[in-house]
Amino acid sequence: MLVFYPLICQMLLCSAEVFAAAEARLDRTRIAEGETVVLILNSTDDGGGVPDVSPLAKDFDLLSSSQSMQMSMINGRSSSSRGWQFVLGPKRTGKLSVPAIRIGGATTKPLALEVLPAAQAAELGPAPPVLLEAEAEPQRPFVQQKVI
Repeated sequence: MLVFYPLICQMLLCSAEVFAAAEARLDRTRIAEGETVVLILNSTDDGGGVPDVSPLAKDFDLLSSSQSMQMSMINGRSSSSRGWQFVLGPKRTGKLSVPAIRIGGATTKPLALEVLPAAQAAELGPAPPVLLEAEAEPQRPFVQQKVI
């Protein structure tokens, strides 16, 4: 019985790494030439790893990125997750593959993206509505007051 105790402890410690998970998804899987796509990455790895996005350089231009972190404690059990969003500009048309991305001790699954030539953009349907956000100061101006 004592011989198996270290083995069981080692299995439990190693299994903690199994809980580290990484997930990737695209906001769309079909786009027209000249459009961008958002790659969304989520990780529950507590190791603080950052995504290695260097494999994306083959088929995509990395136009912008953002990061978020979420922590919660429920019934004394804490959990945390980190998220990243990358705006990608495809370098060519056709069927592209977003390769697996390594985040700390976890790896995402590869994703497929179809980039249609601009002439076939009508197949995607009508263009999505445009969202415009603005901030104004002061928020409650007087009549004839300058608003920036």
